[in-house]
Amino acid sequence: MSIRFTEGALSSPCLKAGAPRAHLVDVREEGGCIIIEPLSQQLGLDEMLAAITAENVHAAVDFGSAVGKELL
Repeated sequence: MSIRFTEGALSSPCLKAGAPRAHLVDVREEGGCIIIEPLSQQLGLDEMLAAITAENVHAAVDFGSAVGKELL
C-alpha cells in the first residue's frame, strides 16, 4: 500500500523531504480510518534497524513508475 500526500498536507517544515529533524510518525487503522500521528520519541537509525526481524520484514514492493513529483 502506498499513500500520496498533497504538497499542502506536507507544508510543515519538519515534514518536508530532507528536513534535518523530520518527525517519525505512527500509522495505524482505527475503526476503518487511517490515523497518522507523530511519535513522541524519536528513534535513531540503529534502534530502528535493530527492531527488524525475519518475522516483521516485508518483501520489496514495486510501485511502478513515478506519476507526479515524487523524489526518486
